[in-house]
Amino acid sequence: MNLNLDTTGIRHIKRLEKWQARVQTKDIELSKCFNTMQEAINWRNSQITPIVLASCIKQDEQCEVLFVKWLASPFIKYSEQTLHLYREAVRLHFRSFFHLKPNEVTPDMILKWINDLREQPTCRNNIRSIKTIKNLLGAFTAFFEWCYLKSLIETNPARDHKMREKLSRIFKMDRISNSFASTIKQKAMTPKEARMLIEIAYKRDFQTGFAIEFFLHTALRLGEVSALNWDDIIQSSGMILISITKTRSHRTLLIQNNAKCGSNGNIELPTAIVRKLDEWKSAAVSMGYDIGPSHSIFPIVARNPHQFSVLIRELGKKCEIHKKISAHSLRHTAITFMTIGGNALHKVQKIARHSTSAMTEAYFDSCLVPVTGVTEAVEKILNSAC
Repeated sequence: MNLNLDTTGIRHIKRLEKWQARVQTKDIELSKCFNTMQEAINWRNSQITPIVLASCIKQDEQCEVLFVKWLASPFIKYSEQTLHLYREAVRLHFRSFFHLKPNEVTPDMILKWINDLREQPTCRNNIRSIKTIKNLLGAFTAFFEWCYLKSLIETNPARDHKMREKLSRIFKMDRISNSFASTIKQKAMTPKEARMLIEIAYKRDFQTGFAIEFFLHTALRLGEVSALNWDDIIQSSGMILISITKTRSHRTLLIQNNAKCGSNGNIELPTAIVRKLDEWKSAAVSMGYDIGPSHSIFPIVARNPHQFSVLIRELGKKCEIHKKISAHSLRHTAITFMTIGGNALHKVQKIARHSTSAMTEAYFDSCLVPVTGVTEAVEKILNSAC
């Protein structure tokens, strides 16, 4: 039977206008929705194939060998970016488990490994963030899920309930001691520092200066600016907007649909940036850049996002900014300026496209923005009763 023509486990959800694929293996049911039936069939087939290959796995193989087999034939088809992150996690962080078999790894070992990650500084002598540690744990969990589906283990030690509870308490303490508000203070620039950075960037060349100024006016993420094309500039109700619908991985340089955390949206461009955008368009043509709808607005960023972030750090040193800045520091700075500019929290959240208001509130906490006019309302109401 040709699997490509087999529609077992495939159904059309009319309400969503999506095709859903479902696979049940070893009492575990997985489902995922796609835009086309063929995509749903392809995904279903990718889930079935690794189970058929289970016979090539030996029960006594150590994790070092199994990590390679997992990444070569995962149960779920990962994106190129996810595969890259998992390979790097194995190469840099999973070595202490290489000599063990999957059934020899216990929840306590994983907990100790995470505590070691928290305490050991990175190669740049930085402390690992909670997000980084959670991502590494996610990769480890995915590996053990694969081992479970291959019948190499009876339970997934990375999903142990008691260990997860202990981790929650650890992460909560880390969050309190290293609040996001403190991080913003360390990374956001002052208005004077931002102005100096813009000036020295324009001295380097127009594209660098304008790119940095663009970051500071829009609060976009590095991957989002890297993925911007000329057709992402739209006009609506007399306003010029930037449409955020995709991002580029700075590791694989691949474009992915949807911004980070699905935070798609439109950002209004101020008049000064619109004028410079026209100026940059003319300059780009004279420099030999293509300015077709599908071409990058900022080739210097799209070509190598990470290198552009390094360039920002170098420019910061030249203008004697005594803090480690990067492309993401520009986003922190932009949202900070919007906050101290007196904008309401919900407006800042909409421009920043934060998934929760708690993230935006951290900027208000770091800026110590006073809440004014609220207590005066009490006096007005009391006086109206006279």
